[in-house]
Amino acid sequence: MLPEQPPQEAAVGKPAPDFSFTTVDGKSVKLSDLKGKPVVVNFWASWCHFCAQEAPDLEATYNQYKSQGLQMLGVGADPNDSPDVLKKKAAELKLTYPVGPDADAAKAYGVTGFPTTFFVDSKGVLVSQLVGAQPKDQIQAEVKKIL
Repeated sequence: MLPEQPPQEAAVGKPAPDFSFTTVDGKSVKLSDLKGKPVVVNFWASWCHFCAQEAPDLEATYNQYKSQGLQMLGVGADPNDSPDVLKKKAAELKLTYPVGPDADAAKAYGVTGFPTTFFVDSKGVLVSQLVGAQPKDQIQAEVKKIL
């Protein structure tokens, strides 16, 4: 038997740790299936005021750049947030990109606070991360690095 491997942690310049989840709409999403496209991964929680504050800027950025292939994933990182709670909050925030729960992915990425957003290029490499709610111009500056 092989010894248990430590969890892979996210590091800028390294391949983004793969994860998968079922969206609040019942669809399966796997980060590695999005290889070839730039991806924004936003870790958030339903109760997080700063996450809700940042959500309109993430949504606007997604809508502005999705025609250029940008993908965005909203990962509910609090294990106490049920899919139903996340679905209700995502609807309230008018999020149109895939949203679903995956507290294990948050651990793999070393997330210690919400929101935390990672920017993955089309090769699957983690280019940058932002911790805390960010203004739209900062989010878009990071998106431009992965387009």
